[in-house]
Amino acid sequence: MLSSFSHLTSLDVSIGTTLVDDGRGLQRLAHAIVGHPSIEKFGPLPLKELRAKEVSTLNLRRQPVGPLGALVLAMVFESSGCGTLYSIDISHAGLQDKGAAAVAYALEAAAQKKANNISTLEIGYNSIGDSGVKAIAQLCERCRTLQTLSIDDALGRDAQATLAKAMKNRNLLWV
Repeated sequence: MLSSFSHLTSLDVSIGTTLVDDGRGLQRLAHAIVGHPSIEKFGPLPLKELRAKEVSTLNLRRQPVGPLGALVLAMVFESSGCGTLYSIDISHAGLQDKGAAAVAYALEAAAQKKANNISTLEIGYNSIGDSGVKAIAQLCERCRTLQTLSIDDALGRDAQATLAKAMKNRNLLWV
């Protein structure tokens, strides 16, 4: 898809673009972006530094990440791990349910491979639904390095109960 643009180093589709997902469209586009090694920056995402594990704190607060950016971020975590990354603030970034779930599942998978040192995750105010909350709860249960989770208080009672259950046996700060 992007292979004919061999000198492309930066790509931003966040401003004024509405991407409609046909079920796998965003995933295919994210895969093409991550698979294009010359793309160093995708919107606010510093892909070059993330791939090289040169980032310890990732501040994407109020940046136009969206579901596509979240999928790209998740795929970078899956392929490169996130061993040097300790703190992620991806709050107010328009992730929606699908994006929040993708990031949480990727961080959880990296934790299972011992390639995750995340201690702080700020993921609130992203219109997170049931599947996103379930993925975040699973991350809380399985990622032993996670110490602080910041998520908006606009979650319903069921979502709060799901997170509380996941944190029951953990000394995890929920703010």
